[in-house]
Amino acid sequence: MELVFVGRGSEKVGCGGSCGPVQTLGEQIRQVLGGVSLAYGDQLQGTFIDLDETKTNEHPLAKQCRMNNYNLPVLFIDGQPRFQGVIPLTALKAIFDETGLQPRT
Repeated sequence: MELVFVGRGSEKVGCGGSCGPVQTLGEQIRQVLGGVSLAYGDQLQGTFIDLDETKTNEHPLAKQCRMNNYNLPVLFIDGQPRFQGVIPLTALKAIFDETGLQPRT
């Protein structure tokens, strides 16, 4: 399974510091990708297309996000847009379960 996150890496996310440290979207996505890599190993491949980086703006999925006016961030799973604006981790886990992915033990 291939996960591709598209968003602006420098965007600040969180609750404005009142519930913990404010992170950037890029930091959060990298943590999620690291976690799923540890949990699922080579069953998943994950990438982050950071729209703040000039070289990634020409990526086909970045272009698709602009053309379709998607709310960022967007998560593509196997090339299909599945979530935009918010990426609920419980829903993502449910997709993993539905497709038969097994966490490492």
